[in-house]
Amino acid sequence: MDSFIGTSKLKDVLKYLLEIDHHLPDDTLLNRLLDLIHLYVAVENFESSGLKWFLEKISINLSKIEPSVLTFSLSLCGKLCEKEDIIEEYLNVIINLLDQIKPMIKDSSIATACFTCLTSMVQNKHGLQYIIQNEDYPNIVLDRMKNGGSMFVKNAASTLVFTLLNIPDQTEIVVKLSKSLLTDLDALSQNTSKSKNMDYISCMLSLFYKLGDSDNWRLKIDTDYFSQVIYSCLKLYQTLPTLYIQILSDVIVKFFKVIDGKDREEFINKVENDIKLLVRVDVVKSHHAACYLIQICPRLEHVASIPSDIMFNQNNDYLNTKSVISKTVLSSVIVQYLSCDSNTVNINEQIELMIKCIKIIQDKDDHQYKHYLLSNKSLLSKILHYLHYKLKLDTCKDLKDEKFYEIYCLLLDAISAISTDITTLKSGTSCMLIILSKLNWKELDLAQFIRILEMKLCDTGWEIRDTALEIINQLVSIVKDDDEYKVVLPLCCIGWSSRTDSNSYVRASVLTLISTIVKQQSLLYQFLTSLNIKIENLIFELTSILKEDSEAFPRRAAVKTLDNIYQICNSPDCQVDICSAMQHAMEDFDWEVKILVLKFWERNILKPLEEVSNNCVENNIPSYASGFPESLQKKEHLSISLLVSKEFCKSILLGYNDYEQSVKEKACDMIDRFLKIWMNKKNGKNECSQDLMKWIDKLQCLNIETCIDYNSDEYSKNPVSLLEDILATAGEQDEDNFVDCY
Repeated sequence: MDSFIGTSKLKDVLKYLLEIDHHLPDDTLLNRLLDLIHLYVAVENFESSGLKWFLEKISINLSKIEPSVLTFSLSLCGKLCEKEDIIEEYLNVIINLLDQIKPMIKDSSIATACFTCLTSMVQNKHGLQYIIQNEDYPNIVLDRMKNGGSMFVKNAASTLVFTLLNIPDQTEIVVKLSKSLLTDLDALSQNTSKSKNMDYISCMLSLFYKLGDSDNWRLKIDTDYFSQVIYSCLKLYQTLPTLYIQILSDVIVKFFKVIDGKDREEFINKVENDIKLLVRVDVVKSHHAACYLIQICPRLEHVASIPSDIMFNQNNDYLNTKSVISKTVLSSVIVQYLSCDSNTVNINEQIELMIKCIKIIQDKDDHQYKHYLLSNKSLLSKILHYLHYKLKLDTCKDLKDEKFYEIYCLLLDAISAISTDITTLKSGTSCMLIILSKLNWKELDLAQFIRILEMKLCDTGWEIRDTALEIINQLVSIVKDDDEYKVVLPLCCIGWSSRTDSNSYVRASVLTLISTIVKQQSLLYQFLTSLNIKIENLIFELTSILKEDSEAFPRRAAVKTLDNIYQICNSPDCQVDICSAMQHAMEDFDWEVKILVLKFWERNILKPLEEVSNNCVENNIPSYASGFPESLQKKEHLSISLLVSKEFCKSILLGYNDYEQSVKEKACDMIDRFLKIWMNKKNGKNECSQDLMKWIDKLQCLNIETCIDYNSDEYSKNPVSLLEDILATAGEQDEDNFVDCY
């Protein structure tokens, strides 16, 4: 603490900031300085650090201070206000600066910093009194929230208002601010012109939405207030664009839950009548509102289900409005209806609508608005998204198998076309996989599905080939018995041949598929038999990819797959081969490969060792020691010698010396844990081989604690270096040297 706060360099930096007339070349330096001051400053060193002097100088020489430094000083005050003892002792210093800066609040950066400072300040009883005594401040904040220009200013003002409204035991200021907000909301609802302050409306509605969850605020407000907010929002339905319907509805729902029961029926009638009138003016807007409000007003179901009425009854009464029916309008109401929660609308009706639309899109059904839906890929994509979500719900269990089969057949057609886009392929097959997990595979036409996937594996577009492999991988993960294994086996064999694909993503997806196959031992046996290879051949292929592939994605996938094989393989020779490959992989250029390798050692070597050391497991024989004579298995020192292989020690040593920070941290953590295990064993006077002792000595010679400081950057480890870097910027005004943190 003293080395940073007490250093003369901090005073030099503060003096330098008072004198500069330009931005610092690196605009992150002041933010880091704020963090470190906040970390180290305390009431006993506040004056000696020069911070009190710095803030006083800012107040005196306001017009001469560079704007970024002025903003920094306000942010500093905000940080100081978070410390109870400092604000109690030195509040006057902060207040004096705020008083001087008040006339400059029209500047956006200053206003943002000032409001952020006040937000911290008012949460302290001493700081709150400043706002109460300066009665014009709430009006200033509301004005900047309304006319702030910058969204940063408006958000900072909104946060300050929300904080003030939630302060306990301050009913007067809460009521005053709340009335001002309601007056503005009502004025906006009465304004029928198209010219509105939309940013202010967004800011205000977001604020009301947050207040709807605030018990502190609601307890100070009369219940009539909530009804007035609701009615103002209902009026805004008429004049605001459709974009604002969701936030308006969210506010209405929040406030509906807190109004008295006697007022609810009157409100529901009002909502129903207003939405009915709005249908004749704007069907999209009214339908969106009904879909959001149906949870509190079930009588709006007839409006929410407009898409079903149009598609099944070909009823266009709703569309004889000022809104002309169009492709966009029809698609919009369909998608909005499908997004409704299945607790508020009938899920079976939603699924029937999706089936109907998919048929029309595929030209399998005639309809008066067919020309709006035919080959509409955008709508199909959205329908498949919601279909996937609905099929996963428990409420879908009531669907008959015939309905699942109908959906499955429609989706087969959707993905079979050569021109099928990736989104349709992914969404369609994800729905099919859910259906496959629910039904007996013998009842479905799987042969066509398999042919489609085989065709996609040969597509000229690598994205399609990659997606096909991902689908096969998902299909393999849901197989349940030998009959289903026989269905997916040909796809697995064809997929394996893609390991030499020209695209690295495809090659990586092949290995991910193999990793999934490995987890299903019955399928793995059939897979190896079909290819006429042994597990040793598979390991050789994977280690070759790990050593030779030019791209990182396949190499990462190879490590994961070898890891999975290691866990199920009982052959000591195979495990030795995998360990050897993992040790060599620690010399890979990709840091993620090395992290995966270290996780391999951690999972298969270090954690079992820790369990043995902590007596968490019985019969602590490593898997690859199972082939040794029983007399040798029972010797604990042998278990340790086997576990702590030469490859393991080499890997963590390579990780320790790695240039990548994350690799170095992981290796240091593992070395530290292993040495603790070793000390426990040493205390137990276990035998140990000379070869093992050499590795132990090497590990113990490493200076792990000073080598790395976890979760810290250079400035956290050496705060004074930050001060030196700031002082080093003196004279650097060349625009080419500026660093923008964004």
